[in-house]
This record gives sequence, C-alpha cells and structure tokens, in this order.
Amino acid sequence: MNRAFLVLLAFGAAASTFVGTEPSPAVRAAPPAPAGPSGEAVARQVCTSCHAFPPPDILPRSKWSAKIFEMTGLALGGCLDADGDGFGDPPEAGCAGGASPDCDEFHPAVYPGAPQACGDGLNNDCSDASWPGLAGTNEGDDDGDSYIECAGDCNDAASTVFPGAFQVCFDALNNDCLDAGWPGLAGTNEVDDDGDSYSECAGDCNDMATGAFAAPSAVIGLDAVVVPGGVRFIWTSQAASAGPGTVYDVFSGSILGLGPTRDFSSGSCALNDNPVSSFDYIGPSPPPGDALYFMFRAQNVCGTGTYGDGHRDATSALSASPCL
Repeated sequence: MNRAFLVLLAFGAAASTFVGTEPSPAVRAAPPAPAGPSGEAVARQVCTSCHAFPPPDILPRSKWSAKIFEMTGLALGGCLDADGDGFGDPPEAGCAGGASPDCDEFHPAVYPGAPQACGDGLNNDCSDASWPGLAGTNEGDDDGDSYIECAGDCNDAASTVFPGAFQVCFDALNNDCLDAGWPGLAGTNEVDDDGDSYSECAGDCNDMATGAFAAPSAVIGLDAVVVPGGVRFIWTSQAASAGPGTVYDVFSGSILGLGPTRDFSSGSCALNDNPVSSFDYIGPSPPPGDALYFMFRAQNVCGTGTYGDGHRDATSALSASPCL
C-alpha cells in the first residue's frame, strides 16, 4: 500500500467531522476506501509510528489549506514548489522542471540550469559547481580589474580587458570592450592595418599610411660626384628605416649670402619632395669668390627630419622659397 493511499485512508476515517476548507481536486478524485476495516484502522495497522491522526476539526482551516492538502498533493505525485520556478524541494518528478532539486525555494530566478541574471547578487544556477558562491558568474569580478560582466566586462578572465581600457602591446587582445570591432584586432595597435609590415606596437607611427612607419632621421652617407654639366649628390636611403614613402628636400644658397650670423633665410628650395636619394645639380657655377651650399633633409607623414641642426632648420624656414 503506497504512501498516498495511507494518507487518503486516514482522511476517510474522519471525513464526517471535517469542518475545514473543501479538499483539493486531487483528494476529491481519490477512490473510496475499500469495504472492511476503517481507513484509520488500516493506516494504524500499517504505519503505527507515522500518523498522529488528529481529528480534522481541531486543526485550523489555514493548516489544512496551506499544509495538509499541499503535502497530500505532493504524495499523489504533485510538486512542492514554494517560489513557483518549476522545481521542488524536495525534488519531485511531478514538478514542471523535472526531478532536479531546487537549491533556493525563496528566489524564483534560482533553480537548476537557470540563466545568470544581472543585479540580483545571486548565483542563479543550482547546477553550478560554485553555488552559492559568485565565482565564475557574471556577478563576480574574476580577473580583478574592478569590472564584472554585468557592468560590461567582455572578458572577465583578462585583467587588461574592460570597457575603456587602453590598448596594450603584444598581448594579442583587443583590450577595450567599447571598441566597435571587439574582439577583433582590426584597428588596434596589434595589427598592421596599412600592410607595411609594421604595427603600431612594432613602432609604426601612422598605421594608415603604407609608405611610412617611423619619423625620418638626419640624412647620412652624403657623397658628391662630378657629372657632365654639374654635380650628383648621393646619400643613404631611409626607405628601410622610415618607410618607402620617405622623400627628400634639397635647400641651396650662396655662401656669401649667409652673412656673419650664418642666416640661411637668403637661400631657397632647390628640390622638394624628391622620391629618390640622389640629386643632380646642373647649373651655372658661382661667381669668383663665392660658393654654393646644399642642405638635405628627409620627411614623410610621420615627421620631418633636420638639415643638420636647429639653427639651419629655423633660418631656412624663413626663406622666401622654403622647402615645404
């Protein structure tokens, strides 16, 4: 004889004296007690230690409706689910969520397999190995960067990744959760966006310009050779050190025009933005007692080099025809 049948027999023994609320549908639908000994007598014979058998009329109506009928329904295959989340405690196959136990019958958002909610300060999944702890959930700061997933941390396993983070070099991560391309690296300092074989982390000063990755330095390796009608100047290219888009300026003037202060403002630009590291001067010779000077500098989108020192750079810039 199962547990549900024992309970119903005990109820049947005193049904005539019941003055509480009407029994639940599960109780009303139960089959009548068989002929023979009373239900209470059978119940006492089978389970003398587990029934107090109080007369129904001495229990308050609220106790019948809130506890007795509920437990009767549970015994008949129902579900004792105090928070209405579909899982019971104790677990019952008759619960909407199945026979898995509810670890928290006070919060309907907490049950086996529940999705993690934000802002409730709870580990919502009873099946989580760390329950009721928050470690590993979106409510806990697992990487110690002061951001949790509920507050926008897109990678709670990396302390350098959070909303508004500065881009770190050589960690192969997009560190800023607010970046439109996250988690992709396009547009970050980790990627060579312009295809010149250098990323910003590798020193590219302008990763949107294919011809430059570093500011040019002073021109070195200068040499001059005589050619028909003039002189050819040759110097060391900075394509490898600053980028293939590096160009060169040549500024020239008269030695006598410098004056006692060595003011280069009297000179002019002889060649602007020359793409190769050589220059041919084909022209008249200076008058007797004078000589021509030539100054060279490199420039690209990352910066402008020097003619040799700050004084030359400053005074040549005041020329009526400077190199731009």
